[in-house]
Amino acid sequence: MKIISMSKQVIVAALLVGFVVTPISAGAATYTTNAAVYNGMSVQEKIAYLYGMIAQLQWLLQQKLDLEGSGSSSSNNADVDVDTLSATNINKYDAELRMQIDLNGEDEAVTWFEYGQSSSRLNERTSKTRVTDSRGDVRTISDDIDNLDSGEKYYFRAVVEDENGDRSYGSTRSFTTDGSSSGSSSSGDFALDVDDTSISAGDDIEVTWQVEDGEEGSQNWVGLYKTGANNNTYVKWVYVDNDTDGTEYFTIDTAGTYEFRLFLDNNYTDVATSPRVTVD
Repeated sequence: MKIISMSKQVIVAALLVGFVVTPISAGAATYTTNAAVYNGMSVQEKIAYLYGMIAQLQWLLQQKLDLEGSGSSSSNNADVDVDTLSATNINKYDAELRMQIDLNGEDEAVTWFEYGQSSSRLNERTSKTRVTDSRGDVRTISDDIDNLDSGEKYYFRAVVEDENGDRSYGSTRSFTTDGSSSGSSSSGDFALDVDDTSISAGDDIEVTWQVEDGEEGSQNWVGLYKTGANNNTYVKWVYVDNDTDGTEYFTIDTAGTYEFRLFLDNNYTDVATSPRVTVD
C-alpha cells in the first residue's frame, strides 16, 4: 500500500513552512522540533532532517494500518455487514469456513475468506463468491479449504466487498486441525444453529448444537449474546446434555441483534457460533 502519494519534494516544501515547531504525537511517542536548532541548520541539513521525520511518520502510519488490518477486531467500511462464524468440519488437512453477511439493501457483494497460520499474516485466500439479494439480505456462506498441515492452528476472517469497492472484515477466529496419527481422524464437527433468524421480542427460539465425539460433557454450555459482546457478558446461558448433540430453547425478551455461542467444559472459549438473530 502506498502511504503518501505526494512527491517528497512537495512534502518537504510543506513541512519547511509549517512543521518547524509542531509537535508530532503517535502512540506513546511524541517528537518536538527544537526551533533554534532547526533554524541553525543548512538547507541540506533541514531537508535531510525532514526526510527522517517523513520516514518516521510513514513507519508509524504503517504500524497503525497493519494493526487495523490484522483482523483483531471487526472493521466495517463497506455498506454490507459481515460476521466471521466458527469453522466446522475440521479434519487433519481441511476445514469448512463460514460467515454471515447482511447486504443492508445492497443489490450484490463479493465475499471471500483470508486465512493463515498467524493472526497478523492472513496470506491465503479462498475464491471470491458473488452474492445477490435474490435470496434476501442476510445470508450464511461457507467455503472449504484444504492442503492444510495436520495438528496446526490456523486463523481466518471473512471479507466482503460492496458495489463501490469498499470492504468490511469480520473478526479473526481460529481452529486447530486434527493431529492424530491414527487411521481415523476427528471430525472436528462443532455446530450451532437456530430455527429462525428473525423473531419478535418474547418469542421462543430453538437452538440446535453439536460437538465432536469425545467432547461431550455435563459442563458444556450455550450462551445467548448481544452481537459483538465479549464471551463473559452473556444475556442468558444453559448447560447442555452430556451428549454429542441436542436442542435447547431460549426466550429473547428484548429487541436487538443476538447470537448463540457454544462452549466446552465450563470455559469461555467458544467452539461454535450461530447465525445472527434479529429481534423486533
